[in-house]
Amino acid sequence: MRSTCGAPAEHLRSTCGGRDGGAARLRALGPGRLHHCMRSVGMAERAMEMMCERMRTRKTFGKPIAQHGALAEKLAECRLAVEQARLLARLLARSLLPRGGAGLPR
Repeated sequence: MRSTCGAPAEHLRSTCGGRDGGAARLRALGPGRLHHCMRSVGMAERAMEMMCERMRTRKTFGKPIAQHGALAEKLAECRLAVEQARLLARLLARSLLPRGGAGLPR
């Protein structure tokens, strides 16, 4: 069935007047994507702070839940995921800068 459906070749490429319009559109989207990514990382950081506070104040079986091994392990996994997202966002930010962010501190 797919062999009967088709589009002209000029509709399949993202060209605009001989230039690569698709790449230009992706470059324009980059800063917006970075903004949303950094907001998400910030919200995740705040959620981690709230979770830590809750673990320090809430008690079960006579001790703070932060002292329970399983929850501490979950917290560590969350911390790693947030840090990974933060570093990926930073990498994206550097790639959006001219010359790959040369001259910026690492």
